[in-house]
Amino acid sequence: MVFLGGPVLPAGSPTAELAVTIEPGTPLVLPLVTVECSVFEGPPFHGDDEPSLRACANDLLDLVSDLSAEIDGRPLNNLEAYRVESPLFRWGPLPADNALGAPEGTESDAVAAGYFLLLPPLSVGVHEITSGAAIDSFGLAVDTRITVTVKPRPR
Repeated sequence: MVFLGGPVLPAGSPTAELAVTIEPGTPLVLPLVTVECSVFEGPPFHGDDEPSLRACANDLLDLVSDLSAEIDGRPLNNLEAYRVESPLFRWGPLPADNALGAPEGTESDAVAAGYFLLLPPLSVGVHEITSGAAIDSFGLAVDTRITVTVKPRPR
């Protein structure tokens, strides 16, 4: 299984381009957009316990609009049906100079929520997967193009 995903960037950023080469028979996991809330982070990404973390993550995910995904130019439909949330988990300990600006060694309970697709293996050849989403309240978006090359196994 290969996990593919593009970054969440400021709205209007150039399309994120990714390329991967895989073997035939490899299923793909494609997160369209995910959010996470933790005890450590401040509002609006903060919760004090599992129920408030879960509510936080789902409230943030409710702000997502314009979900889209295509494989080889064919749109995937009913993407809202692929909404999931994580169990309570613990992240960390974080290294120094981490993205959150947290002290080295910080750990926190957290809950995530998102839209994820589990794609069946693609045929041998080159495929293009595009995905997008908007989070207008934060001025963020996902706009990703992934080129997947499925190479036959050597004989």
